[in-house]
Amino acid sequence: MKKLLSSLVVFSALFFIENSIAQNFLDHSTGNLTASVMDDGAFGVNDSTYGFPGHVGNGVVFMGNINASYTGGLIIGNSSTKCSGHLASFNIMFEMLTSTPFPGFTSNPNFNQIATCVFSDSGAPTINQLGLSVQQTSYSNTGDNFVILDFTITNNTASPVNDVYVGQFQDWDIGVTQYFNNNGGYDQSRNLAYQYLNGGNPDPSYYGIVALSGWSGARVTTLWNPSTVRDSAYEWMSTFLDEAITTNGDYRTFVGCGPYDFDVSESIRVGFAYVAGVDLTSLQDASTAAQFSWNNFVIPVELTSFTGSSFDGNVILNWTTATEINNKIFNVERRKENSDFVTVGFVEGKGTTTERQEYSYIDRYVTAGKYFYRLKQIDFDGTFEYSNEIEVDATTLLSFSLEQNYPNPFNPSTKITYSIPDKSFVTLKVFDPLGREISQLVNEEKEAGKYEIEFDANNLSSGVYFYKIEAVPIGRQAGDFVETKKMILLR
Repeated sequence: MKKLLSSLVVFSALFFIENSIAQNFLDHSTGNLTASVMDDGAFGVNDSTYGFPGHVGNGVVFMGNINASYTGGLIIGNSSTKCSGHLASFNIMFEMLTSTPFPGFTSNPNFNQIATCVFSDSGAPTINQLGLSVQQTSYSNTGDNFVILDFTITNNTASPVNDVYVGQFQDWDIGVTQYFNNNGGYDQSRNLAYQYLNGGNPDPSYYGIVALSGWSGARVTTLWNPSTVRDSAYEWMSTFLDEAITTNGDYRTFVGCGPYDFDVSESIRVGFAYVAGVDLTSLQDASTAAQFSWNNFVIPVELTSFTGSSFDGNVILNWTTATEINNKIFNVERRKENSDFVTVGFVEGKGTTTERQEYSYIDRYVTAGKYFYRLKQIDFDGTFEYSNEIEVDATTLLSFSLEQNYPNPFNPSTKITYSIPDKSFVTLKVFDPLGREISQLVNEEKEAGKYEIEFDANNLSSGVYFYKIEAVPIGRQAGDFVETKKMILLR
């Protein structure tokens, strides 16, 4: 069952810190897969083998084989800046600037190892940066054949940033010295691009990257030119080419998601998974499992705000989500003090999305008093979660009033709205031009509030009619309210 989380929880729920010492890299280990994450968005780098300063992890190792990764990590850009990030294979070094290194691994009921760091794209001054900050959280669990990378990316500039693609680059060297015998392919149904050593020894495994947020681009390619690689990498992560790979070679994998538009201070969330398998079927199974974990444990319906206010006898509720997975509907529930929740309305969800969504609901014509509201978020499979409760003090500013019916002229029905500031006995009647009573719409005690009633004139002929309200406040000797308005039935 998914959890309905606030953004505060998403950004701070690191649970129990196992190691409070700041670290530049951590090795996720599931028992099957070991993979190094870096605090600047690099992934799978091993300085002891390849000599990348400050990146001394163990690379990517599956089932006790040798490291299969030369270098890789986060890449980002748009049509103006092209691509920057971790393209170390092309003499473009690690261009993300660390601001918060890893404090160590934490855990939760779904993942044994969770690591979070913060960095930005304000690295090399020689390139046109976008001004984005990144919170990276990585997840792994014992027995899995994947590691999930979760990026929350925020626009820190004073202007919108548009048409942004976010991706992963990986220079797989499967078999180390046998990298020129690597091969690869795509599985579009799983958003998976993969590579393997065509020949088996010394590593018969398959390795891949899954775009968990839905991909816009993917390329497994041997082509590269250091002088034009920013343009090429942008193209490769923003467009998809399902080209048949028929020969062995030194291939590099690019996978991207987007495009995303960022308003000032706005954030988006993008996910990828590094997966491994003993063969292609095993790799595909790991990809499916990673997508399931992302959908159900990493990005459930993420409620970033839920507020309420009172105006003119109505309670206005507003809420925002950052991400949604399989979100069918929100039930809006209300209670008064010392009473149970009741459902007062429904708002349809957006299904599955990683884009920010805004919702509102108006609880109309409530009486003055203190109310409590919550949301019941329901998935398409029937599972549900409740939001936190919020309190709204519905102070009424109502006065006695009778509003003009709407629509007017009408055919065959119209709505009549009236307000009473105190508990009153109310009659509301409709008359013809001769003063004969046509219909009695209300004849009872009403609590203070704003009310709307529908008048159906199906059996009446065209013409002018009048509606009249009389409201007698309960317990008061004076202050009766009487008002009459004209309406027109036009057939």
